[in-house]
Amino acid sequence: MITLLSWPKSNIATAARLLARLKNRSHRYPGMSRAAFGAHERATKIIATEYNLGGSRTPVAPANPSWYGDEARKNMNDPEMARTFPNT
Repeated sequence: MITLLSWPKSNIATAARLLARLKNRSHRYPGMSRAAFGAHERATKIIATEYNLGGSRTPVAPANPSWYGDEARKNMNDPEMARTFPNT
């Protein structure tokens, strides 16, 4: 696994798989499309928080994003990031 994380392409692919797994759990956002998820500020902050801290069993309603979720959302709104990683 460490080797996979050493290379940019496999690092991004591994992170994408983990984010998808966190998002698609039954108590998070399994039915939400990629575009809808990217547009949903709170959802992206919650999943970014869990990416940083680890997944939780807390239901969506009481879940709270951390500073990491806030920063991840700010980065998603950056024009350069939007060009590099379009939300489509």
